[in-house]
Amino acid sequence: MASTSFFDDPDSLVNKSLKGLALADPGLIVDLPNKTVLRRSTLISDKQKKVAVVSGGGAGHEPGFTGYVGPGLLTAAVSGSIFASPSSEQIQRALLRIAPCTAGVLVLTMQYTGDVLNFGLATEFAQSRGIDARFLTVGDDVSVGRRQGDKVGRRGVAGTILVMKIASALAETRRWPFIHSRSPPSDGLVELGMGIHNESGTARVARSSPDLVKCMLNQLLDPRDQDCHFLDITEGSEVVVLVNNLGGLSQLEIFAIAEEFCSQLESAWNLRVVRVLSGSFLTSLNGPGWSATLLKLVSTGLGPEASMLSLLEAPAQSVGWPSVNIKSRIQPCEALDDPVTDAVALHDTVKASNLRVDLQSASRVLRAGLDRVVSQEPEITRFDMVVGDGDCGVSLKRGAQAVLATLSGPEIPDDVVLLVDRIATAITTSMDGTSGAIFAIFVNALVNGLSQLDVPEGGAVSVQHWAAALAFALKRLQRYTSARVGDRTLLDSLVPFVETLGHTLNMRTAAAAASQAAEATKHMKPSFGRSVYLGNSEQ
Repeated sequence: MASTSFFDDPDSLVNKSLKGLALADPGLIVDLPNKTVLRRSTLISDKQKKVAVVSGGGAGHEPGFTGYVGPGLLTAAVSGSIFASPSSEQIQRALLRIAPCTAGVLVLTMQYTGDVLNFGLATEFAQSRGIDARFLTVGDDVSVGRRQGDKVGRRGVAGTILVMKIASALAETRRWPFIHSRSPPSDGLVELGMGIHNESGTARVARSSPDLVKCMLNQLLDPRDQDCHFLDITEGSEVVVLVNNLGGLSQLEIFAIAEEFCSQLESAWNLRVVRVLSGSFLTSLNGPGWSATLLKLVSTGLGPEASMLSLLEAPAQSVGWPSVNIKSRIQPCEALDDPVTDAVALHDTVKASNLRVDLQSASRVLRAGLDRVVSQEPEITRFDMVVGDGDCGVSLKRGAQAVLATLSGPEIPDDVVLLVDRIATAITTSMDGTSGAIFAIFVNALVNGLSQLDVPEGGAVSVQHWAAALAFALKRLQRYTSARVGDRTLLDSLVPFVETLGHTLNMRTAAAAASQAAEATKHMKPSFGRSVYLGNSEQ
């Protein structure tokens, strides 16, 4: 946090800010325990249901995203701590809260690993509960080129706000690139390509506004830059420009920067700027910098009344969106006491299947494997201290112990969907970090896969059932990570296991394939995680 903050406790600051937001807009309701802002009209309306748009992310980027909740914009937004993604459980509760009041949910988030995994996991959870939820990520940062972003993809930044606005306007009808510039020490240079969490930039260039804008436009539009050129555009094309204040610049400067940016677009690139949005749309606390986004206007295929421009200009009302017409009145913040927990137990929201498991055999097999994980924690931690953050062993141990505790609990169901759902909940609530999110996504998707099996006759779950559901879960997991076989991740053993099981329908053969594949990772070059940055001797 900035040294000039008037608040010593970051968590208290986030909660107070959410309450203050509701004071500024009486159309909002705040679920404070889950740091979620919801549109009041959606929860109480008896009109025709519409598609809901839900987003969120770490605090510190205001007005993104809680400041965009309102008519014509987001239905709900979930906030994390400062610069930290909200947990999947927070997001799950938001989706369960609004689902009965909507005709489906679009979950939209920026392309950052924590956001993608946690919002993706919540989407899988919602789908396993029969909610029509769809997932969309936005990555629009051209400063992360093809070489650097080969696996992880481009970061999501202020272009996300334009996508959000267009999607939200479509939802209201009931139908279903940019660069950062952050000022470094006063040496006449600025850093180009910084991320909104202060990630390092790609270059240091002259501070002069005309030269800086020229450099940025070259990176955005020059087709000769094969690494960072993502936007194909021809002379005479119509564009929308968004100039975003990262939090520390005056309006005087932002308007001047917007003028320079548009002037060069028209004079040097012969593009037609039809709309300009300037101001604080997605900040980085009080970051002394700015970003610029170009939106190329193309046909939506939905007719002139649903063109990209008309959707951007469709009526909308929220604290964060420009030209808001809110009649603010001071009233006590209405905070919800965890409405989902009070209304329904999470386990009760998943439907039972017709498939049964032998609880005694299942418990024996699971306990053997889980006990092995717990006993190996020191060894896993030792290795992870070298090639990771040192938390992998502890996280795996917590997950294993949570599942063991679940198996020892009362009234363990013999229905396979209900049993795996209990295990998924234990993993989701006990494991953190990237690996925890990946395990949670996979097991929650397994619940979904088992639920979709067509087994009207019921009976005992078979290896064929497991093979089909595991293949479904693997496909879903690969939506949320670009890691593949050969990248030296847990997918190197998971994929052979699932694929071998599908071919052979033999668990022992599949387990042997997974073990062999895990051994092979010793000689692989890493493509994900901290080990990417280590030298060969450290690996």
